[in-house]
Amino acid sequence: MTFKDMKTGLPAMFVLFALMFGCSGSVRCAGDVGAAVMSGEIRSSSGMTTQLTLERETYLPGEPVGVTLCLRNGGMTSIPFNGMLDVRFGGILPQISAERDGNYEFCMGPEFGTTHAVIRSGLMRPGERVTTSFRILYNHVMSSMKIQRSYAFPRAGTYFLRVRLHNIVPSQDIHTAPVRVRITEPEGTDVAVWNLLQTRDAAYFLYRGWPVSTDEGIAEEFERIIARYPDSTYTPYMRESLDKFRSRKRSRSSVSVRAEIADVGGQTFMVRAVPGGGGRSGKSHTQKDIEEIVRLTGVRVQAYNADDPPRLIQHISYRDGHFRRSWERSSERRRRRITRTFREAFYRKGPASVKIARVTFREGGEAEADLIVSYERAPEENPFVKTKYVLDDDGVWRIGSLELEW
Repeated sequence: MTFKDMKTGLPAMFVLFALMFGCSGSVRCAGDVGAAVMSGEIRSSSGMTTQLTLERETYLPGEPVGVTLCLRNGGMTSIPFNGMLDVRFGGILPQISAERDGNYEFCMGPEFGTTHAVIRSGLMRPGERVTTSFRILYNHVMSSMKIQRSYAFPRAGTYFLRVRLHNIVPSQDIHTAPVRVRITEPEGTDVAVWNLLQTRDAAYFLYRGWPVSTDEGIAEEFERIIARYPDSTYTPYMRESLDKFRSRKRSRSSVSVRAEIADVGGQTFMVRAVPGGGGRSGKSHTQKDIEEIVRLTGVRVQAYNADDPPRLIQHISYRDGHFRRSWERSSERRRRRITRTFREAFYRKGPASVKIARVTFREGGEAEADLIVSYERAPEENPFVKTKYVLDDDGVWRIGSLELEW
């Protein structure tokens, strides 16, 4: 959604010189929000100055980053102003980079640019200030965007955040100065909780308090996590999301999803069974089913890390019938090309470490695992992968497919 779209007179609400996202009127800038970290001020050619303020500088991955944006007319004359200082109208575009002067990529939350409006410009008088506040947490992944992850800040490290203001001052694009965001490694119980939250469903629910799809099982997952880890740093955010969900749900129908936290092979992850789902059609999954999913995941990773394509292909062929048939029909030349592809991937990315965030058992002997994959030499790779499994007539779990989740 762009401001160009808004000018076409699509379903509209008239927006006057007002702020509609957590603030109203003209107020003071950084001093009033009590924040610990502020960016420098940047003044545009029109005289408009911009400044970003964070609630604090340091966060855990998966914690909402609270941002306040302040605009001030630092000139001697009034400046045309669209009054659309709200992420929902598409004019506030957060950008993230790993370096202060590096390449900044857009981050789009689920509410960003979702509301159509007819712009009515006003005037910002000399010395006048306006602010708006928003949170950065979930990133809506689209093929056209370079940030291919559902958490804006998915791992420990130093990031830089700035905001592009599109058409807030008519016909001008303005950037704020960057502000530093430090993401630290979780410790103690937060390690286990963060592992359980590393799915697209969890990221979206944390941000909005509503499921990303019609599957409302994520609410029960949050309840299970809170019950097991009540003192986690993440617990207040999860409670807030659940409260939003319950207040909005009211009379809406729900889908019953059974959820539990499993500890298998040194890993802690969520296990779900959708209605009628389980390891076998009409039956609930067993501990053995869970352990087999963990084992299959580990075997494939071990073969990859050993840089042993023949072993990896043998393993996949045994478990994945579609791949096996394709391999058997392949010419020797194509087989060599497939083997070379495996090797090139290993040398480019390096060894991989894999953690299971969630296993979902579905009706008819199907399962899927949400995995968190980290490559030694390619930390920028999308870490979220989904592996599907099927249970054959002999009661043996086989790999169905391996694909990027989003």
